[in-house]
Amino acid sequence: MNALSLAAAPPPPPWFFAVAPEPQTTSLRIQIIAARAKAVAGRIQSAGSSLPMFKPGEAVFGWDGTSVCLASKPRTLSFDQAVDALVPAVTALQMVCDHAVVLPAHRVLVLGADTATGAYAKQLAEWRGAEVFVTPGPRVDIILDTVGRAAQLAAAPFIKTCGAVISSISLLDPEVSEERFIRSAIAHPVISRSALSRIAALFDSGVLTFKPEMPCRARI
Repeated sequence: MNALSLAAAPPPPPWFFAVAPEPQTTSLRIQIIAARAKAVAGRIQSAGSSLPMFKPGEAVFGWDGTSVCLASKPRTLSFDQAVDALVPAVTALQMVCDHAVVLPAHRVLVLGADTATGAYAKQLAEWRGAEVFVTPGPRVDIILDTVGRAAQLAAAPFIKTCGAVISSISLLDPEVSEERFIRSAIAHPVISRSALSRIAALFDSGVLTFKPEMPCRARI
């Protein structure tokens, strides 16, 4: 069982994960209960006056990178589940709500719905009121891809002209994108307290159901 002391840090470098920096957190200490890569979950040991939203004993989860982001842990998830869900759920949320902006009128194809990110993307697209498919066939407005370019190309004939392909892996082939006027984007997760609070609320409300990402994780 380790204690993590969190201190303010400069903005992170421009790499795969973008992390919104927290305010001064020098006096915040956490008892780490579960961790996977830089995702952590545990209980607040002490918090200074600069972070009045956190109370001693409160269960939290977040990202311990160049900058630190924390939010209250979903009540419906264990500490292990919270760290497993963090990155795929944030990625799916931003794919569906921020990049694709899925609406009730949309028909959506999810590639890789058996992955954690794909499963969350499917759940969120359904929550937004879209008609959702997990295998190519019907014509769709949006493809949410968690598999990669080969699957994108196989599914490209089924996307409408002026549609969108939002991927967590790679951009759609430029020739296909330009020929069909298809918008293509990669959703790199931006990990912030707001994003963490949003996914926590979605798990606790039953919109999201936990999907294991991998069997292995770090226990402390």
